[in-house]
Amino acid sequence: MPRPTVRVQAAAAGARRTFPAAKALAFREQAHLLTHNDLVLFLRPGDFAAHEWRTIRQQIAAVPPPPASSEGSIPTTAEGNQLRLTYLRPGLVPAIVRTLQQQRTQGTAVPDTSLLADASHSSGPLAALTAPTLHPPTLLRVLTLLQTFSRTPPPNAPPPPPPVKGKDAPPIVVERLKLLSSLLDQTTAADPDQTTKIANLPPIEVLQAQIVGLLSAPGARITGVVSARASELARTLEGFKLGLEEAAAPSSSESPSA
Repeated sequence: MPRPTVRVQAAAAGARRTFPAAKALAFREQAHLLTHNDLVLFLRPGDFAAHEWRTIRQQIAAVPPPPASSEGSIPTTAEGNQLRLTYLRPGLVPAIVRTLQQQRTQGTAVPDTSLLADASHSSGPLAALTAPTLHPPTLLRVLTLLQTFSRTPPPNAPPPPPPVKGKDAPPIVVERLKLLSSLLDQTTAADPDQTTKIANLPPIEVLQAQIVGLLSAPGARITGVVSARASELARTLEGFKLGLEEAAAPSSSESPSA
């Protein structure tokens, strides 16, 4: 008996492509990850044993979640704001990219998939690490965790060759979980270098406070100048008063001559 199918728009030029129900569900879930999270990291996982994959998931889950955005949004629980690591189906990525690009040409606000459309994202296994809020300090913790885990050799990896006397051994760089690109704030595509720069920024709240400080600095400076001038005027008047008192003191203290 044939499985029920769901029609999903997944091709350019308005064409329709029919997916089986399970594949259509995976298509919608993966498209939802890209369009409903302010932080999406696209990762190229290497060969992992099942226990290693569980370990990286546990380490990611242990990272404190980013604070929920308070700008006109419904408050979310900490559990709903947790980081999530999802293994993507590579065969669905091109279809998702085509759908989003078509919606973009129609004027719909969708993420920039220019980097995701590159062959590096569809020629092998792909994973996505997502968070509903973009919080640079949390992103920096995640990137540090991924870098540490990526450079950890597999449990059954052969030992490195012994160094040759008189020659420096070339550094062995192991990238078992490579960062390919990211989607930030549901709109902007960023390469690994740009993603690292974003991670080193202060939190949005700090940036907002700095902007408010810069905007309020001229007013505070004017207030300080006015206060200083008022203090100078008060000291000047006090000096005039003391001078008048000193000038009047001899005449008032003179006694009548005998």
